[in-house]
Amino acid sequence: MSKKKDKDYERLQRFSTAIEQAGVDIFISSNEVYIRYLAGNPVDYAYVIIDKNGNTYVLCSLLEFERAREITWVDGVYGYTNVRISGDNIIFAESGYEALKKFITEIFGEVKIGVDYNYENYPFIDKLYNIFHKERIIDVHKYVIKERMIKSSHELELISRAVDITINGINYAINNINENVSERDIYLDSEYYLKRKAGAEKVFDFLIVASGPNSAYPHHRPSSRKFKRGDAVILDFVSSFKGYYGDLTRTLFIGHVSAELKKIYEVVKEALETGLDRISSGVYAKDIDAIVRKVIDKYGYGKYFMHSTGHGIGIEVHEPPRLSSLDNTMLQENMVVTIEPGIYIPNLGGVRIEEDIVITKSGCMILSEKLTRDLTVL
Repeated sequence: MSKKKDKDYERLQRFSTAIEQAGVDIFISSNEVYIRYLAGNPVDYAYVIIDKNGNTYVLCSLLEFERAREITWVDGVYGYTNVRISGDNIIFAESGYEALKKFITEIFGEVKIGVDYNYENYPFIDKLYNIFHKERIIDVHKYVIKERMIKSSHELELISRAVDITINGINYAINNINENVSERDIYLDSEYYLKRKAGAEKVFDFLIVASGPNSAYPHHRPSSRKFKRGDAVILDFVSSFKGYYGDLTRTLFIGHVSAELKKIYEVVKEALETGLDRISSGVYAKDIDAIVRKVIDKYGYGKYFMHSTGHGIGIEVHEPPRLSSLDNTMLQENMVVTIEPGIYIPNLGGVRIEEDIVITKSGCMILSEKLTRDLTVL
């Protein structure tokens, strides 16, 4: 079924305005993130092109030509091949780069070309220098990433769906944890559930299931360790819907929670809720990090909070802005970020709680509010 009816004009208009502000005529990418962002779906062996008027194109191998015409919302799909065949929008070329040169020259002529250097590898950029001349290739990262941080209404719908799927996955895991199963059992069963039952398109690399002393490792890989009474268990699940991600974390306890772990949980929860109360459009990302960190410092756990407070989320799991002391971004309405404070103490365990939120003019909308953050003992 054609994707033309799903075309996100809001997103494309904002992006085309950004490249015009950058002083270029067109933007090119070979990166899957941008192909999906600008064309609506991923296409292999392809380039995506958008001009400053918002017209979008995909140039791809003939192998992907018909599929690209079916699944993308672009204004034109062109296929390249080294076999001489006739047909509309078919370019004869020995390589994708040769086809790209022919396409750009024929459709646009001598134009300034924008590229996001942060998302393209050096061989791609070097090849563009050779076929279009270096002075015509301009890095437009700071312009386009600024627009990508602000989500369209369609993007917000997709992220919300991904968050709901992720909530279902975490609830499934919670309902299946007991002392007879291992971290890896829950990881594998939850991944299957997310993809087969909950509607996830993808899960991100691995689902974090960390129990007991393993919960002190922020990025623990699920192991054969079985759950034990008194364990803290961190579940950090990431899943996508139509290319957009939800990223949530909850910490629970098996059978019993020690006094220290209970205190740590309440500190992390207070830090999170303080961040939620203070975040809004017009606040700087680094200031939210400082606000959340101050709460944890107040209770003497500052050295055990070793990562940033949060990050942007969308077509990538981790994207700007970062709620970090190093990020001077002023938060704006319709940015989507995580807030995820954590405390990790070696040989004892860790606690992390993570919410996905949409920035609003006066605060935030919590997309993950259906997933309780109350202390839970199974």
